Amino acid sequence: MLKSYSLKHECGEELLTLWVDSAIKTAYSILNSWRKNYLKGDRERRRPTARRLFARAKQTLVKLEGEKLRLTVKPGEYVYLDLSKR
Repeated sequence: MLKSYSLKHECGEELLTLWVDSAIKTAYSILNSWRKNYLKGDRERRRPTARRLFARAKQTLVKLEGEKLRLTVKPGEYVYLDLSKR
């Protein structure tokens, strides 16, 4: 996937490498899908941009605690999302 691990190493100091791997995999997926459609003539030359921020979380990083969803950011550091206000 990534020839140089410099980006992975830089981001890995601040976040879990699972989040970095997920972001890189998603970006490659978007670009490969665009390239395939571009070569078929279904897309314009302009490369895709992310319109909304999103993150894909692996199952091991997520835990449901009652009405809250716990996401692991770093070891011992969590972000809680309140699901009762949906």
